[in-house]
Amino acid sequence: MPTGYPAAIDNFTDPAPTDNLNTAAVLHSSLHTNVNDAINAIETELGVNPKGAALSVAARLSAIDSAINGKISSTFFHAAFGVATLDGSSMLVENVDAGKITTGSINVARIPNLSGAKINGTGSGGAAIPVDAVPSLPTSQITSGTFATARIPNLDASKITTGTIDPARLPSSVTANANSRVVADIAGRDAIPSGERVNGLIVTVLSPLTQWTWRTDTGAWKQTGAPGYLDEPDLEFTEATDQVAFTSTTPTPGTANCFQAFNGPQSGQVWVGVHGNFESNLVGAIVYIGFEVRTGSVAGGGSSVVAFDSDKTIANGNTTRILCGDEWLVTGLTPGTVYNARTLHMITSSNGDIFNRRVTVKPVH
Repeated sequence: MPTGYPAAIDNFTDPAPTDNLNTAAVLHSSLHTNVNDAINAIETELGVNPKGAALSVAARLSAIDSAINGKISSTFFHAAFGVATLDGSSMLVENVDAGKITTGSINVARIPNLSGAKINGTGSGGAAIPVDAVPSLPTSQITSGTFATARIPNLDASKITTGTIDPARLPSSVTANANSRVVADIAGRDAIPSGERVNGLIVTVLSPLTQWTWRTDTGAWKQTGAPGYLDEPDLEFTEATDQVAFTSTTPTPGTANCFQAFNGPQSGQVWVGVHGNFESNLVGAIVYIGFEVRTGSVAGGGSSVVAFDSDKTIANGNTTRILCGDEWLVTGLTPGTVYNARTLHMITSSNGDIFNRRVTVKPVH
C-alpha cells in the first residue's frame, strides 16, 4: 500500500501475535514497504535538519509560537527561520488596530500623503498646516497671535473705547486738533514736537491730573488751572524774637523757629526766600542766615530735603546792621506732599545779633 502522507494519515494494520510472516492480511514484506514509504514521506516533508539550531523540532516550533504570540524582537528567529517583518528589523507583528499604538513615533515612510481635509491637528513641532486645511474661524476663536494687517477692517474712531493708541498712529500735524491734547504724563507733554506746539495749545496731563498751556512768547509750558491744578498761594512767616549775641558756629534755628509749612505744587518747584535785619559784633566775623527744607508740617521735623548751604544765605561781616533778603529755587518736590522751610543762622566767630527773620515760599506754576 503506497503511503498517503502528507495528504492523509496512513492506516497501518498491525500483525497479531498469532500471525505468521506470510499471513496475507499482514504480509511482512508489504508491511516493511508501507512503513518505508511513510518514513520517506515524513523525511521529504520535514526536509533536512528540521530542528535547525533548536534542540528539537518541537522546541523550534514552540519558540516560533512564543515569538509570534509575544510580538518580540529576535534576530535569532528572524535570521534562522526567515520570519517576515514590517521594516526589515526583527519585530514580529500581526495586524494591529491603530488604537493600540500609544507610544513611539511612526516611521515617516509609513504615513501616506494626506489631503488638507484630513489634517485636524495644530501643527506641532514647527510643522505648518496647509492653508487649504485651515477652516474659516469666527473671531471668538482667535485668542492669541497677531492679525495680519490685511485681516483688520477699517474702523470708525468711535469704536476704539479701551487701550492706548501707539504714538506712531497719531498724525504729525495738529491742524485738526490745534487747541487741545490729552497725554498720559508730563513726559508725554514734553514729547510733543516743537512744530506742533502752537501758541495756546492746551494739554491735559492725566497723571498727575493737570492742565498746561503752551506760550510761544516764553517758549515754555504754563500751568493754567483746572483740572487738578493746586493753586498754592505765596506764603511767608516772620519771626521777631531777637537773637542777641548768639555765638553758634553751626547752623541753628535759635531760641525760636522761623518756619513755614507748605504743600508741594504740581510743578514740584518753589522759590524759598530768606530776609533778615542783623549785624556782627566783630568786624570780619560773618553772620549767615540761610534755610533748610524738610518733610512734614513740624519745624525741623521729618527728613531733610534741602540742607543748609552757606552759598545760599544772606550774610553780614560788619558791625553795621543791615536789612536784606534773597531767594533760591528748590526743585524735585512731590506734588501735594507737605513740607516745611525754616531759617537757620550761624556766625564764624565772636557773636552777632538778629532782630527779625522772615521766610517766604512761592510755588512755581
